[in-house]
Amino acid sequence: METRDFDVERKSKVNEAELIENMIRWAKEKLGERKYAGWCLSFIEDALEISNGIEIFGGDCAKESAELYADTMMQGEPPRGTFVFYDCLCLSEGGPVNWGHCGISLGDGSVIHAWDVVRIDKYLDIEKLTAPSGDHPGYIGWVPVSRVLTQKRSDFDKIQAAINKKSFELNYNGGTIWCEHLDGMGDLEQEVLDKFKSDLPQLRRPSVSSSMIINLDETVMTEEIENVIVNGLIESKKQFRKIAFVGVDRKHHTKFNEIHDRTGALVKYLNDYEKAKEWVL
Repeated sequence: METRDFDVERKSKVNEAELIENMIRWAKEKLGERKYAGWCLSFIEDALEISNGIEIFGGDCAKESAELYADTMMQGEPPRGTFVFYDCLCLSEGGPVNWGHCGISLGDGSVIHAWDVVRIDKYLDIEKLTAPSGDHPGYIGWVPVSRVLTQKRSDFDKIQAAINKKSFELNYNGGTIWCEHLDGMGDLEQEVLDKFKSDLPQLRRPSVSSSMIINLDETVMTEEIENVIVNGLIESKKQFRKIAFVGVDRKHHTKFNEIHDRTGALVKYLNDYEKAKEWVL
């Protein structure tokens, strides 16, 4: 594997316009190549990294990278040298998955991207393409290279660690607590949903504690996350005793209070995990 020098301080001082032109020049040299078919994110990352001798950190797929950069995602026609992102269902062993699609803007409404081959299309015409799954890309927006360059490994590793963190039953003060860890996942809505859904069968078991902490600290709350958690617990038919939510803003309390209204479980909101453990027992 090719070794690339990476220096955050040096990288921040490099002229961004030069980085962009190097990236686009490299990408255009690959026009017509099939090497990157199905590897659109690798294509745009290689274009920026290899052409400039740097290293960047994104997600494992185009959709995940789009979510990592969501804080600066912009709409409308993408400027030259920006990363352009789309939703798109892709084939996997378990069925279609939204791994997304991406490319690099050439600044005239056109995007160079890896589809069946490396090609250039108008950024909205890409929505007319048909993926092997039968789906069509849906435009999300664009992100400036300056934002891509600021995504450091420490940020990526922190989020990845949060995704991999297991929920578990904790023995505490003579009792047990189910600790549902959905914290530290930032804007990664789908990962939060997937993690909670995968935990549901276990936390619904009669043998698992009816006292629960749901930690959502440093995770961006969305309506879909609210609905999945509330419906999942209500529809479980399990008689929960106490549920403590950690790191949830007041504006979300009304929705989560439906759990108490529908099941009778006591619900409380705290910003301290240790205090949450004390309260549920």
